[in-house]
Amino acid sequence: MCKNIVFKVFACAICFLFILPVVSANAVSSQDWISYLPETINGIEKTGEVETVDAKKMGQKICSVTQNYGNKVSLTIADGTMLPQLKKFETMKQFTMENEKKIIKRVKISGYESGYEFYKKRKEGNLLVKLSDTRIVVIQADEVKNKDELLSMADDVPLSEIADHK
Repeated sequence: MCKNIVFKVFACAICFLFILPVVSANAVSSQDWISYLPETINGIEKTGEVETVDAKKMGQKICSVTQNYGNKVSLTIADGTMLPQLKKFETMKQFTMENEKKIIKRVKISGYESGYEFYKKRKEGNLLVKLSDTRIVVIQADEVKNKDELLSMADDVPLSEIADHK
């Protein structure tokens, strides 16, 4: 019986030595996303420094990168199970509405489940593209003509490459 316990302890130690580093090595960080940031969105060039976040929330790793384009548009690429952007997306996708002030609607962008909110009078909106259960792209635009212009901004983002990143 003692040999069996020693073997089990040894087997667990081997797992931690060899499997855990592989899991950690494959963890995504904010630096992984910088190369996916397009030079322009809707013809507007990058401005300012890239903002990065690498954190743990409730034991889960989250990371994001945000780039501004002019002073009107920002793009965020984020990964992690506890992302506030994913929670917002899940809430947003539960209903569709339109009134004189705003539109909230689900759409498909490049085959990905997405949702947007567009404020008609203020001419601003948010587009959330869910790439997986842990990965999302968010485009915030402070000045757009209409919802179609907001949605077309996703054409400048390499969504499938971001989704496929390991």
